[in-house]
Parts: sequence; C-alpha cells; structure tokens
Amino acid sequence: MTKILISHKNKTYCSDQQNLRLVLQLLHSLLVHRSHYPVVIMATAERVKQDMPPKGGYRKINFARVFPKPFASSRALVGTYIVCTGVGWYFYLLNDRLVDKYQVESRSSIIALTPLLDAEADREYLKQLRKNRDAEEKLMKNVKGWKTGTLYGEPVYKTVGKDKLIEPSLNEYYVHAPDKVLFDRAYWHKYL
Repeated sequence: MTKILISHKNKTYCSDQQNLRLVLQLLHSLLVHRSHYPVVIMATAERVKQDMPPKGGYRKINFARVFPKPFASSRALVGTYIVCTGVGWYFYLLNDRLVDKYQVESRSSIIALTPLLDAEADREYLKQLRKNRDAEEKLMKNVKGWKTGTLYGEPVYKTVGKDKLIEPSLNEYYVHAPDKVLFDRAYWHKYL
C-alpha cells in the first residue's frame, strides 16, 4: 500500500490509518486555499518482500538422459505375440471352413442356374427379333414389292439357308427402341 508523507510547518504527517483524515484535510486546505507555507508531498511504497531462494539453495538441474521404464520384458512380449498369433490362426481356420462351405454353395447355385438364365436370355432375344420383324411388316405394308427380311424381294445373304439365324448388329436390333437403350447397351462398361 502506498503511503503519502506531507511535511508542513516543520511537521511531517503520514497517511496511516490514524492520520488519514488529517492528511486528507491538510491536502484539501493546501490545494484549495493555496497556502504560502512550503509543503513537501511525497509518496513512498511499502517494501516488497524479495523473492529469494530457499535456504540451502535450489537443487541441481538434472540434464542427464533419462531412459523410460520398459513396458514389459522381452520374454513377455514374445510370449504375448505367440499366444495372439495362435489364437488368430485358430479363428482364421474356423472361419475359412465356413467360407469354403458358402463358396461351394454359391458356385453350385450359379452352375445350376446358368442354363436357365441363358435359355431365358435367348428367349427374350428371339422375342425381340420377332417384334422387330412385326414392326417392319407394319411399317412397310404400303410399299409394293416389299417382302419382310429381304431387300425388295432379294435375300440379303444369298449363301445362307432359310433356317439359319443371322444375328443383326446392335443398330438393327435396337432400331425400334429409344436411343438411350442402344447407348446403355453399347456403352455398358461406362457404368462400372
């Protein structure tokens, strides 16, 4: 706490708790009435307790390298590794047998269903060829001399028998379908 010392008329007043009122009145009269007596006003701070080292001084700074304590001994780590590996292999082999069973079942179902799916795909293919042929007949019914499956009565393939199926190109096959269907079929790999 700061103390105020006032020296006036050869008397010194200190702003302790006892003289605080007197010092304030004296200050007021000096400032307001402008006394002609010489006045010395000074402030002094209380002495601050110096922060000093403890008795005997500070302990020495340890700057030597300190190694961490080992988590476990090498034998414990190797033993843990062997146990974990053994348990892991046990569960792997158990799971591997189940996976083999599921894969055999999956392959068997694919083998059993493949002929059926191929037959359905061939059936849909022939149905679409028939729809294309019917659409051609309907579209060209007013054209004289037009015979379906030929070019103005001339067969397109002269060396092929009547019972031989000539597979049409993609454009011929999807001639009556929207363009998006042809695009999706031709560029199917873009969707992978």
